[in-house]
Amino acid sequence: NAKLNEELDITGPFGHFTFDENIHKNITLIGAGAGITPLASMLRYIKDKNLGDINANLIYSSKTPDDIIFKNEFLANGYKNIKIHLTITRPDENNWSGLKGRINEDMIKKVIPNLNEHYYYICGPTSMCEETRKLLQSMKIDDSKIKLERFGEFA
Repeated sequence: NAKLNEELDITGPFGHFTFDENIHKNITLIGAGAGITPLASMLRYIKDKNLGDINANLIYSSKTPDDIIFKNEFLANGYKNIKIHLTITRPDENNWSGLKGRINEDMIKKVIPNLNEHYYYICGPTSMCEETRKLLQSMKIDDSKIKLERFGEFA
């Protein structure tokens, strides 16, 4: 209902789950379930702006291959500076040749080179976010390099 030349006051967003392309040159995005939403936006931003100097890794956990949100987009990635690592937690009942199980220290070390050079964005259920933060801290990742956004369940 705004009129032409009417002034508006706009506030927000208020979150701290933001990607700074000028600072964060090596990023690892860790997600589960619907927590993929802001992480996928970050990857699309990198692609759309053709930020070839950003090295991004996505580690995304789903229950089954059918539960992978944006699956076709991830499988068709095609960008050499973006690495997609999909894992499922119910491999026994599925024909899956990729990573298996919950995201853990061995998995992170296997797919992320130079752990301490990365900034980590974690998004998913609250318990997964907190567990992953503790895991990264135990791996000597400085807390200033870890950002969380909780999706799905709340503490």
